[in-house]
Amino acid sequence: MNHPALTHELGTLPLDSGERSPHTVPPEALESLARELQTCRQLARADQQAYGEHGAYAVATLYHALYLDQAHDHLGELQEWLAQRAHVEPPLRSSLAAYQIHSYLRELVLALHYARHWAMLSASHHHSRAAADAFEYITRLIQRAEVLSEHAGRAYLNAPQAQFENFPR
Repeated sequence: MNHPALTHELGTLPLDSGERSPHTVPPEALESLARELQTCRQLARADQQAYGEHGAYAVATLYHALYLDQAHDHLGELQEWLAQRAHVEPPLRSSLAAYQIHSYLRELVLALHYARHWAMLSASHHHSRAAADAFEYITRLIQRAEVLSEHAGRAYLNAPQAQFENFPR
């Protein structure tokens, strides 16, 4: 299936140009995700400070922040994994890297869905501006992470078969 290039804050990411691109995602794309995730975490902390003790549904602020921390951990683990392999091979040019990026982003997106759920509850129960803003930021972050995950998945699918010959079966 052909997909047109998607244009958003990360720039243009050709998802299926018909060519076998050696890059799974632009390196700066993960850095951009990390920056936006940090903004979400700051909003969650503000929500937690305002409503975490005496809010009508105080636990929502806790889980909102905890799931964003999980997402942050998944992204940090991915970036660390890629950095550790930078001297061995170009880190974003292998089917293994594509698979790892796709896998870590899947876990990140799942954590973001839970964080967004709890941000929604806090925004609703506390009329929290920080939680409502976080809901919007998280929604965009999920969309961006999904695009990158799909791009990595396509890079894995399009990897030359020779890369898989030595994989354990």
